[in-house]
Amino acid sequence: MNADDLALFWHFHALALIQAPLKLSATVESGSAPIPLLERNIMAGKFEVYMDKSDQYRFRLKAGNGEIIATGQGYTSKDGVLKGIESVKRTAAEAAVVEVEV
Repeated sequence: MNADDLALFWHFHALALIQAPLKLSATVESGSAPIPLLERNIMAGKFEVYMDKSDQYRFRLKAGNGEIIATGQGYTSKDGVLKGIESVKRTAAEAAVVEVEV
């Protein structure tokens, strides 16, 4: 998989996580009735907002299977954390995948 393929994969992966659930299906015409080949529900992820032990609002992004895949910084207000979530949603759809050395 080259870098462009990987970026496209993560782009669609991020969209699947933050968009509403969608149903994928494909059919083949056989005579007069279509035959379903694939029908699968993609479980959308969700953002959870909570208050931590130091009274700061935080968010975590959970995949459809419940696994935590991202967490946010602490915010002093609920409005701030909701703006942080919106920023992640906007940024993730266009974000490049960059490999860095540590």
